[in-house]
Amino acid sequence: KGPRTPRCSRCRNHGYVSPLKGHKRFCQWRDCQCLKCRLITERQRVMAAQVALRRQQAQEEELGICTPIALSSSNMLLKNETGAGGDCLYPAGGRSPTSSSTFSSSTSIT
Repeated sequence: KGPRTPRCSRCRNHGYVSPLKGHKRFCQWRDCQCLKCRLITERQRVMAAQVALRRQQAQEEELGICTPIALSSSNMLLKNETGAGGDCLYPAGGRSPTSSSTFSSSTSIT
């Protein structure tokens, strides 16, 4: 089995097969706004945000800004961040602070 070669998902939506390398600027459907292409655009945006968050968390851990904390009562791993905003707890699974704020406010750690 050879190495995997990525294909353009927008071209695939429209029935064509194009290798991805060097294709971004020349894609025939680069600006297409059909339902499938909008879904691809949204998925790319979400994936880019996840990668940025993962890189930021790795950099923060490397710099010692935050450290992972294991809770004994559950299998969940939390990150304890101290900074200008005070102490905050975020799930280490990559959820945003807004979605975990209700979780962290209702959980007390002793």
